[in-house]
Amino acid sequence: MSTKSINITIDEEVLNQSDHLVKAGKYPNRSRFIEEAIALRLKQLDAEFIGEQAKLLSQEESEEWFEGELEAWQEKY
Repeated sequence: MSTKSINITIDEEVLNQSDHLVKAGKYPNRSRFIEEAIALRLKQLDAEFIGEQAKLLSQEESEEWFEGELEAWQEKY
């Protein structure tokens, strides 16, 4: 995976909390913490979107989708 350097503005308290985690050895550096935080939030947003889309499906459509996902998961793992 390629990476890019960016400049951001961040709340001082949030930065202090993240620095505490870096100092405690939970993350190797600020960049890694921020990258993982963004990735986690993107996953949450994706899950929220899927949940909202699922509400639009009928019971039958939901069951068909779930069966397909279950089969794909079983094949993968």
